[in-house]
Amino acid sequence: MSMRDEKTTQAMAAWDHELATTGQVTLHPSRGKMILALLGAVALTTIGLALVFGPDMWWPVRAVGVLAVGVFGVIGIPSLIRQYIDAGSPVVIDATGIHIPHQVDLPWHELRSVGVFSVRRTRTVTLGADEAFTQAWLARRSRFTRWMAAANQTLTHDAFALPGTLRVDAAALALWIGDRAARREGAPLD
Repeated sequence: MSMRDEKTTQAMAAWDHELATTGQVTLHPSRGKMILALLGAVALTTIGLALVFGPDMWWPVRAVGVLAVGVFGVIGIPSLIRQYIDAGSPVVIDATGIHIPHQVDLPWHELRSVGVFSVRRTRTVTLGADEAFTQAWLARRSRFTRWMAAANQTLTHDAFALPGTLRVDAAALALWIGDRAARREGAPLD
């Protein structure tokens, strides 16, 4: 067994123990990771603005700048600020489902897939839900939230994601969530 496999097995056993003894697994975000991500988003937004407004820029370079400002400035910075403010609100996994603060309470029976999405060294757990559940959830959200969810689905193919700033190994957590869901539903997820 490799070291990675051993660490994954140990993490999964620890979450099983926490769930069995407390009735829930509580996952806290790392404020340090959030600050670094926010600084990165600000830097990339600044570079994007320089590309957009720089003198004599070729139109494809300006287009890259607009994309950078859109992704990192319009989406990334507000999302990271919200996560930083909500850092005291942990993700909770219990017998009823997965509870992501200010996002969704996803019941186990609505979970359809679990994956890992990676951007550079940041990995996050993605959660696919039943289409009817997702559409009902979106119908109760603001236009901006619907737009963010659509962007998330375009990138990850799943409507929901755990914060990438959690102090956990995302791959191990995805395996554990998938295993818990399969045990509850009696069949493996996608």
